Amino acid sequence: MHQYPKLEVVAYEFGSDGSCREIGTEDLTASAIRAMVAPGNLRGWLGRERIPLDEIVPSLSEEARKVAAAGDLYIPDLAPRFRDFAAEVREAGGPMALRDHLRSIELCRKSVSDAAGLLKCVLAAGVSHPGEFSHYADPLTGEIKAKAVDEVAWGRIAHALIDASDRAPATRRGSRGERERRIDEWDSQSTPPFAFGTVKAPWRGIEPLRYAEFVSRGGIDLLSFVNGDQTKGLLEGRPVDTWFIDEAAAEFLERGASREARQAFADAVRTWNGRQTAAFVVADRTRVVPVRAGVTHEDMAGWCRRHLLSTIRVYGGIQIESRARHAMAGMH
Repeated sequence: MHQYPKLEVVAYEFGSDGSCREIGTEDLTASAIRAMVAPGNLRGWLGRERIPLDEIVPSLSEEARKVAAAGDLYIPDLAPRFRDFAAEVREAGGPMALRDHLRSIELCRKSVSDAAGLLKCVLAAGVSHPGEFSHYADPLTGEIKAKAVDEVAWGRIAHALIDASDRAPATRRGSRGERERRIDEWDSQSTPPFAFGTVKAPWRGIEPLRYAEFVSRGGIDLLSFVNGDQTKGLLEGRPVDTWFIDEAAAEFLERGASREARQAFADAVRTWNGRQTAAFVVADRTRVVPVRAGVTHEDMAGWCRRHLLSTIRVYGGIQIESRARHAMAGMH
């Protein structure tokens, strides 16, 4: 295995009293690679301006994220360290090759972790009856649906596969009954036999420091930020008292991006968050609902075990290789 380049730095916290506390070593490799792939983001990494919080936060530890959110994070000599790292990356095949390598590793880890987490949730969950919830959550995608399974769409697909043998090679052989059995067998093995229930949860608003970054970089449309800042659609209502946060944003820009102005704006955003009344429907992973007649809790757990084993076979021992022309080829 060839060791790929890493950008590891020691991070510190500047206290309001002038003190400096060491946080520990942080791995900024992924964030640095993203900046190299998008050259327009390099100015901060090269020391020519401040690095936007959004660019660096995903790579930080939980403690360092809190310090960064407060505006007190300090990483000495980041620009020269980054330049050395960039040179190593170019020698190892370039930023695109390393980005693809890191993405492949993350995909493997996340896929296995998600499958293991799904099995753990289902084993501990209680079983509910269909119709108990207003909405259901797909166990693999998290998509919120009005039904536990899209019965209308699946019924049309199954009917087409069974009856149109001239257009469905996979179902051409055997009698109609045999084709129906194969369809049912494929359905039971490939699609989850359950969905998660859902609960209504209040919308907690927006993350103050991320919105401060958005505003300081020229963002003015609150709703576009809200839609991009969270992955679930608003179920009921919409942001209220937007005038309040607009006035706070204007004052923040007028005062400049000082630590005091940033903190005052963050406090105003938190106050605004507390006024919100919109709600989400989110998955309740403590309740499972069968999507077909006769499905038991053990059937659900068994499907999750097979899903986990299949995921491990695909991702768990995968060897991730770059193209042969890259010096990074053969890494796993």
